[in-house]
Amino acid sequence: MSATRPARARRLSAALLLSALAAGCGGDPPTLVHGKVVQGGAPIDGVTLTFYPPDGQAADFIATTGGDGGYALAIPGPTRFKEGEYRVTAVKFAAKKGAKADADPAGGVDIEQLRVSGGAVGVLPRAYALPESTPLRATLTRGGDVTADFEVKAK
Repeated sequence: MSATRPARARRLSAALLLSALAAGCGGDPPTLVHGKVVQGGAPIDGVTLTFYPPDGQAADFIATTGGDGGYALAIPGPTRFKEGEYRVTAVKFAAKKGAKADADPAGGVDIEQLRVSGGAVGVLPRAYALPESTPLRATLTRGGDVTADFEVKAK
């Protein structure tokens, strides 16, 4: 079994647990969204995906990729969820050469701290970061189980 399968299994298990809890509360079933983000066929870790609804309102749902490039989220049924084609932005930051930051609890660098202070740079093309220009799309249906895989191009 590859190292990526356990990570995917944990994310899907968490999404299924959330869906079971939401289903037990009555109302609409949750919408499950999962997939992988790759660049040149290789998975990308640490990409934040933001899903913007079809009506152009503010972003509703956010997920972050794991080491295998995979992500999963469960959207509870009784939310302001809107069916249709969502624009999906993708951002990932890396420390600029020589940037200093406090270590995070996992032993790495706090990229958010660096980003806010100007010590981090986006590693994906800017078009992916903006809802107006991102080419990434996902069609979501209420109560659906949606696989949305994304290929991002290099800078």
